[in-house]
Amino acid sequence: MIQFDFETCTEMVITSVIWNLNSYLTPTSQVCENYTLEAYQNIEHSSILTYLITFIASLPFGKDESINLGKITISWKRPLTNFVNNTTIDLGIFPIIHLPITIQSQILLSSSLIIRKPIPVQYTFKNNYYKALTFKVTLDISEAFMFCGDKEQTLTLMPGEVFENCLTLFALTAGRLPYPKLNLSLVDDSNTEFPKIYQELALKSLPTRIFV
Repeated sequence: MIQFDFETCTEMVITSVIWNLNSYLTPTSQVCENYTLEAYQNIEHSSILTYLITFIASLPFGKDESINLGKITISWKRPLTNFVNNTTIDLGIFPIIHLPITIQSQILLSSSLIIRKPIPVQYTFKNNYYKALTFKVTLDISEAFMFCGDKEQTLTLMPGEVFENCLTLFALTAGRLPYPKLNLSLVDDSNTEFPKIYQELALKSLPTRIFV
């Protein structure tokens, strides 16, 4: 997510905001806000505005050490004129952390989750590295669930390979329950190439709660 803040030095009217992100960044929220005349943002002197955009980064592993996020263009005018100015601001360059493995998880049900009814959960693993990686995955289930599936697996994925693993949960209580946690550890030679922080970052993409 990018948060862009700016402070005005005069009264102005914002007519539109457009994000122009790097081609490796895929937006997951609105990239353009064109305000109608009735919805123009009338901004007072010394006001602070905040705009947000969320995105998914898809970069080749190890290609670059940093990335230019792109630009944001704000169209504005003074209150008593019709002339619109366009101000384009560079979002800056940021360092990149390349994760050898990415992990995603989703619940394979479109309906509400019900206590003591099967809840299918899917985990997806992808090897982003240019070598084969062997790693051990251990499932850490809270006492709020029973489950059916493999609690521990050792996987070997070739470069670019994707592996999907499904298990079934049975919630023993209702409410906002902790999402089943994974413990990930690289084994063999690959363990020396990636610090533990990379393994921890890969797990941060997983949900934290499940509502039953």
